[in-house]
Amino acid sequence: RISLFDNSTNHAFSSHIVDPGVRENNCYRDSMDIQGGDPCGDDGELNQPMDVEFDSSNNFWVLEVGNNRLQKFSQDGTFISKFGSYGTGDGQFYSPKDFAIDPSGNIWVADTNNNRIQKFDSSGTFLLKFGSEGCQTIQNDGTITGDTHNGKFCNPVSLDFDSSGKLYVADHNNRRIQQFDSSGTYLTSFGSYGTGNGQFKNPHFMTIDSS
Repeated sequence: RISLFDNSTNHAFSSHIVDPGVRENNCYRDSMDIQGGDPCGDDGELNQPMDVEFDSSNNFWVLEVGNNRLQKFSQDGTFISKFGSYGTGDGQFYSPKDFAIDPSGNIWVADTNNNRIQKFDSSGTFLLKFGSEGCQTIQNDGTITGDTHNGKFCNPVSLDFDSSGKLYVADHNNRRIQQFDSSGTYLTSFGSYGTGNGQFKNPHFMTIDSS
């Protein structure tokens, strides 16, 4: 479910604005459910909600890992629209873990297990995609092998925009952050496997501050 809290000092609980009920809150999906449909996939129902973002109209979008989709709700929790399904085609997802809304209102989704990023307009219409699988492997002696070409991913799990509109993606199993422009063109990256300054061990989340 999605809960609402006020903006006071103690952030007091206000209400459950999307609360589908006991059945939907305890859904279980096996691999066949993911491909063949799910009893918790009706409009307004939630299965493993992972992220929430507000658009410029103060409606909010919810990313569901379990249903491989995004749903849009009004501020009072009324269902408005949805897009996405399980698969590898344009506008389909496989366990997406994060999304972000850019300054123009476009929606960018980290399509985690498809190892790509997808971009949609504010109504959920597919615009573009970029990325493919490229995973590094850490050997027992600590050496790293594998295909980690720039612009490829090994489970992208988090993304965010800076003030100039550039997109940063946390490339989980490649232990790095990659930067792209608004068309999905690779710009630069930083990070590597390790415990030193500027190194990562499987980064899960990232955010960009106002600076």
